[in-house]
Amino acid sequence: ISAFPWTEGFETGLDCWAQEYTVGIANWTTSSSNTAPHTGTGYASFYNTARVNKTKLVSPELDLTVLSNP
Repeated sequence: ISAFPWTEGFETGLDCWAQEYTVGIANWTTSSSNTAPHTGTGYASFYNTARVNKTKLVSPELDLTVLSNP
């Protein structure tokens, strides 16, 4: 990502995000139901019924070198 300001609303999924499984295998998903997001219509969701799974949702790389005052 090199165009700023950059925002992610999750309306189109987890397109450029990576998932790193730490404990077990449980995926992040996107949703637009159950809870209202702060803005937009979508949000990232981690539904972990066993409460033992841990998965990191890792943002895409942000190239801050293009900014004069990040």
